[in-house]
Amino acid sequence: MVDPRGMCRKHLLGEHNEIHMFVGTLRAKTSVGGYIKKGLLEIHRLEERHIELAQELKHRGYQHESPLNFTSRNPKFEFRGYVDARRSYADLHTRCATCKARFKRILGKGKSWIQLRKQVNDIFSVAVWKAYTNTVMEKSVL
Repeated sequence: MVDPRGMCRKHLLGEHNEIHMFVGTLRAKTSVGGYIKKGLLEIHRLEERHIELAQELKHRGYQHESPLNFTSRNPKFEFRGYVDARRSYADLHTRCATCKARFKRILGKGKSWIQLRKQVNDIFSVAVWKAYTNTVMEKSVL
């Protein structure tokens, strides 16, 4: 998933809204299988992702008054879905010049695109490992 610090206002608010919509869909017991198959949704990370987005919204001075009231720690949501973060970055930067510029400005800090790509790859490696170890830890606790 894309680092919220590098997202433009429109995409930050849009993804926040989508999380609330997915939670509503799950509560209504409507299938989200298509989103999972297309690599657009990680049910097990909805709660964590909402927190990340809410923190960035507050950091930018926006009001955040929409708690999620959902826990993805339910065993039936265990490691459901996978979002390819590299593809998400590439798609977003192709579609949104504002996000691309913001990402470069906020996270790049004068680095070349090659250096920045290496940093992003390192971040993804750590994020994937963190997601894996958190899942393994949760399984051992349950």
